Amino acid sequence: MASQTSVANLALMFIGSETRLLSIDDEKDSARSLKSVWDIEREAFIRSNSWNWATRRHSLAAQQVAVPPPFAFSYRLPALCLRLIAVYGATGRDETSDYQQEGRSVLANMAGPLNVKCLMDNPEIAEWDALAAVSFAAKLALTCGQRIAGSAFDRDLTLRRIKEYGGDAKTADAMENPPIEQEESAWVTARWTGDFYATAGRPGWEII
Repeated sequence: MASQTSVANLALMFIGSETRLLSIDDEKDSARSLKSVWDIEREAFIRSNSWNWATRRHSLAAQQVAVPPPFAFSYRLPALCLRLIAVYGATGRDETSDYQQEGRSVLANMAGPLNVKCLMDNPEIAEWDALAAVSFAAKLALTCGQRIAGSAFDRDLTLRRIKEYGGDAKTADAMENPPIEQEESAWVTARWTGDFYATAGRPGWEII
């Protein structure tokens, strides 16, 4: 199980440093360097991909504020939300595009509660996927490597590690969910419904 200390030490190994930390609060230059960027790098890393382990659903209550047209309701995103992934209709199942995010609020015409899916900040590395933790260590190494190791830091190797470990983490994460069925467009469904320009309604109709 990964921890903040194990990720920090992995980052130091990627950098090529012989230093090992007992805690990121150690009074060492390497610890101070990693600690100074830890929070912002963590938030950026989580925001960079729709990780399953960082995804949560919420039902938001409407704010009691005036909302300018064309929307009627405003919903405040959760405090730890790093990215809004999707907004759902009244059933909470089907995604909708009838909304707009402005600042920390979501504007919509749907009366509350508004069902959303968000990427949430999670400082507890132990709750992360292990592959994501390794990829995050590589990102820390890239940010702090020059400062910690100076000219001995191998930036190109670190970039290759980020690509490799990041790819592994994203692939494993994507495989944990079932395939997404793509919704057929109007150009396809018009063959069966006749709705597209009211020109098609029978099987075998072709768009030329």
